[in-house]
Amino acid sequence: MKKYGLSLVLLPILVACVAKTTSSEAIAPGSESCDVIVVGGSTAALAAAISSADSGVKTCLLEPTNWPGGQMTASAVSAIDFPHHRPNGMKLPEASLEEVNWNKTFSEAMNSFRGNPGKCWVSHVCYEPKIALQKTIFPMISKRSANLKVFYDTTVISVLKNKETIVSLRGVKRKPIRGTGYTNLLSQDLADWYSPVDSKVFKKQVITFTGSKNKNPVVIDASEFGDVMVLADSPYLQGVEVTEDSMDADELCGQAIVYPFVLESVAKSGKLQIKKASGSNDSQADQDSTPPQYSDEGKIVISGIEKANGSAEIADGDIAKLENGEKFDTGIPNTSTDMLNFFSFEKFNWSQIWSYRRIRASGKAAGDMSLQNWFPGNDYPGGYFLKSRAAAQAEKTRWAGGVDLNVLKRAENQAFAWAAFYAERTPANLGINIKLDKNLLGTEHGLAKMPYVRDTRRSIGIDNFLLKFKDLNGTATGSIPIGTPFKDRIAIGAYVADFHNVQKCPRRDYLNEHGTLPFYIPFRALTNKKTPNLLVAGKTMAQTYHANAATRLQPIEWNTGAAAGIAAAMMIKRNLASTQKVLESIADLQKEVLTTQPIDWTIDGKKFPQ
Repeated sequence: MKKYGLSLVLLPILVACVAKTTSSEAIAPGSESCDVIVVGGSTAALAAAISSADSGVKTCLLEPTNWPGGQMTASAVSAIDFPHHRPNGMKLPEASLEEVNWNKTFSEAMNSFRGNPGKCWVSHVCYEPKIALQKTIFPMISKRSANLKVFYDTTVISVLKNKETIVSLRGVKRKPIRGTGYTNLLSQDLADWYSPVDSKVFKKQVITFTGSKNKNPVVIDASEFGDVMVLADSPYLQGVEVTEDSMDADELCGQAIVYPFVLESVAKSGKLQIKKASGSNDSQADQDSTPPQYSDEGKIVISGIEKANGSAEIADGDIAKLENGEKFDTGIPNTSTDMLNFFSFEKFNWSQIWSYRRIRASGKAAGDMSLQNWFPGNDYPGGYFLKSRAAAQAEKTRWAGGVDLNVLKRAENQAFAWAAFYAERTPANLGINIKLDKNLLGTEHGLAKMPYVRDTRRSIGIDNFLLKFKDLNGTATGSIPIGTPFKDRIAIGAYVADFHNVQKCPRRDYLNEHGTLPFYIPFRALTNKKTPNLLVAGKTMAQTYHANAATRLQPIEWNTGAAAGIAAAMMIKRNLASTQKVLESIADLQKEVLTTQPIDWTIDGKKFPQ
């Protein structure tokens, strides 16, 4: 003990002092050895962890929430986004639903919500995230427990490197002192999630994650914020490029985030009276709930547009009250937003918005659950959620995600304001009231645990590789009716470039192109040019902002995550020190990938590329 300059007498006193100080780290730091470390709460992260574990290597998943699955669960985008467009008349929508074009574990994940229990119209599959977790995702993780360990409610705060190779990560695992840990809004707690210091809300444990058997781990950054890339000084892009061939970007311009939430329809008790706003219409026309159709280009085609703001809807300022004069308790907090004028039903009516992402269809007016993820509604275009690159760099010593908490707060306010705006316009003739559900999404405030992040920090791959939109829309392939059929392809995808842009940003004309062909993801998109043992997947891939708009959907995230997990396991099993070595053995990686997912499209019985 003397070699540390402490006596056995003084040690208890020192420990007691440390325990009381507010600047000390949490007691009982731990360590964990893993062959593959997957960082992040995205759909891609879950897929990567599962495929890595299935490949037979010890895998750790650092999940920032307690609901793994990203968009599919914690971010509550629980309507699977399959393509609607038919490029060149292709039966792409039908092909995207055929399991020959699916990853096997994605198919396994879909088992609990086949049949579209919500009877929504935006997708063939709308479901309750909690049911998907209980029936499928948690069992998937449990049966892989021999090789997969999930660290729930865990964030990464630092990265240790030897030259450019990642040696270890430090993470913070939190435990709520009371309640679920999701009492407060994310804007209130996110900094606390990353802090190693015990707080009034959480007890913390600092864990050092290293490789197994004195080897360096392989790390996969599939996080929603690109945490590892920033902390490891790995080259990345952020924001909207000036042109797609440029690496200069408007770094505070990007896609809008959204906090989904669930509204429940409740049968009215007592006779409802409507206090009419000035100039409103008293007639009660039936609502047309016929879902819109999709054109061959994937655009929504509306019928009955003239009913979009029909007289059956309660006009602005109308208040629905029970006969005794008591206003129905919607459960929606009083809030305000700087974007109230942004709200609109546009060409849709109330019932079409209700059924758009409905996740529980009762068959009656009351008892439905409608997940709200609407533009222009709870989408928040008033600011970009990431801090600038310079601000993120300055934050590294006390990392908290590099996120603008003011944008998160305003986005939360906008979600509540849209809930109130929409609920107050419930057609009186439906015989229902609308309330905010505070159970189905696992939080006490009713919003999703995490916002839906549509784009984030993006890697720059080996030899400066970036997946570009021209690789997705056929520009680079000429007359061939597919995207670029990369020789190192490891996944397939299909979706149009879908933008929900932040306002007050320069409008780049090249982003007006949306249409894509069936496309392919190359292994190089999963790499980083500077950090040899780092892989990326999902929204952190080496890609442009334009390409990301078409690759950010759940099935594509799953495919890229699964491929990254298989590549990481291959690096461990073959003792490959770099992703460059994997690229040099790409045929072997593709052979492994083909055991779980296709790398070629099958459409109407034909293989692409032929």
